Amino acid sequence: MKQLLSILFIVGIFASYSFSKPKEIITKSSDDDSLHFEGKINDKYAFAMSLLIKGNAVTGQYYYLSKQLPIKLKGKIEDGKDLELSEYSGNVITGHFRGTLSDRNHFEGFWSKKEDDVKGSKWFAAFCPGYLDKMNQTIREIENKDAQKIEVLSIDTSDNIIVNGAFLSKASEPVRAILAYYSKIAGTDCEYDGTPDDKMDNISCKLTKALQLGYQCSYQQKAIISKWFRADSVISKDPDNCYATPRGASTEMKLEISGNKVVVYDLLESVDMPDEDFANYKEIAVFSIGTNSVTRMYYSTTINN
Repeated sequence: MKQLLSILFIVGIFASYSFSKPKEIITKSSDDDSLHFEGKINDKYAFAMSLLIKGNAVTGQYYYLSKQLPIKLKGKIEDGKDLELSEYSGNVITGHFRGTLSDRNHFEGFWSKKEDDVKGSKWFAAFCPGYLDKMNQTIREIENKDAQKIEVLSIDTSDNIIVNGAFLSKASEPVRAILAYYSKIAGTDCEYDGTPDDKMDNISCKLTKALQLGYQCSYQQKAIISKWFRADSVISKDPDNCYATPRGASTEMKLEISGNKVVVYDLLESVDMPDEDFANYKEIAVFSIGTNSVTRMYYSTTINN
């Protein structure tokens, strides 16, 4: 396994998103939800997108900044966040977007020419204008306040994942909930504890175990996430979305904590997902801790496949 790049390199990746102002190509009534995004497909092809959401129906257009030719979009949204769009040239479907809409300001997922084409899918991430600028400004403010910097997961010279047990034993419950969420969606060096079975209820993952939350996808793991993220409209809607597969991802993770703000830098290599195989997954996120809840303020993800 190759040595992972420095986690702080992610900040530069996200800061590189710079786009022209999207065209106002949709009009709406007072009962409709109009959204505008700027993003990239495969971290290469810059586009601007405008969507009109009315109930579960979604219509709109997008265009590549290099061509400025509008492409019609039509699709649906489910559970207020799961968005599926087809693109059209005349009456012919020429591509598909499928992804997650977060708080109406962040849309990420996969684009493909053919529906459900996993191998041909390209990762995309799109944001409301100014979203990444606000995220990076918040991170700079946290860093300027002499944030506490913690290496939660690291890789030694033998490519073994090392968990910072000393920090985890003293971490506050909301910080443990944040880490439980990351372990839940990706796993960390997971393996069966005993004989494998179809229930997959005896998978031991290093981070989940170090958090003293039992086996992967245990009731304890889901409970601490549900307790602290109940005010987060995206994370709270996926209580059963849990990585329950042996091996998992090789991971590095660092935190920056200042007051009630937590920045998470997360890198995974050789991610083995149920439906997709990716070489690298990189995420940076900012969380705000309240009296009784945790909210994800900003996040951005890149995947190189």
